[in-house]
Amino acid sequence: MTGISMYCPLSAEELNFAKAFKIHTKFNEAFQQRKLAEESGCEVAIEEAREAWNAVRALKDENSHLFTSNFWMALNGGQKWKGEEWLAEMEERRARSGQMANLPQGEFIFDQFENAVKIGMGSRIPMGRFSLHLFDGIIGAFENHIRNPQDAADTTGRVRSVYPQALSWLLHAASTGNSSLNTSTGLLNEHDLNSNVLSLLQKMGVDTSRDFSINGTTFEVCGGKVQTKGYTPARNPNQQFIGAEGMQHLIARAYAQNLL
Repeated sequence: MTGISMYCPLSAEELNFAKAFKIHTKFNEAFQQRKLAEESGCEVAIEEAREAWNAVRALKDENSHLFTSNFWMALNGGQKWKGEEWLAEMEERRARSGQMANLPQGEFIFDQFENAVKIGMGSRIPMGRFSLHLFDGIIGAFENHIRNPQDAADTTGRVRSVYPQALSWLLHAASTGNSSLNTSTGLLNEHDLNSNVLSLLQKMGVDTSRDFSINGTTFEVCGGKVQTKGYTPARNPNQQFIGAEGMQHLIARAYAQNLL
């Protein structure tokens, strides 16, 4: 990689690699600064470090499309990389931020014989002392007396619950058709999110000891983890290993060509 001329044109993928690695480096630096600040115990330093961390995290979220499996393979050479975890977290975030918008209108329906669940926009899922509502591409937990969550989103009718995130993951997994919690991280750690998804399924009446379906997509519990039936992680044996040093060279080439 380092033997290539600084002015040899970058491919579109190489330029994306350079952009992603630049952000990734800032992300790691901000994380270390936040960690050191928290260890120092200085409240001012901690607050400043957290603000910097939130800013660079938002930057990484905004550019999540750059952090592809090809990028992580090129950076890490096919190891069991943390990149997989980041991709999983991005899937979680996208699921929460509006990818449910394509859901058709419809009520919550559970077919015990088929072990099948149908959930549409406008569904109201009873959860005991509260209900999950789907409205305007958002999932919320509200007290049972709330009939119109759109009017109650900012009132005391909202209930703190882990189930909206669990349902978000299920709906997104159903829409992609190939998802697993084997590498999921993010707002909750892998174990907690998996436990919450299993608990949610149980509350909906689903028998997780056998295959079940969500909006027409078949799921299974494999090794204690929820996944779509026959989940297969994407792998490309022809992906190129570049490494951190090579990524830095890509950045230097991008600057030399006024691309960054």
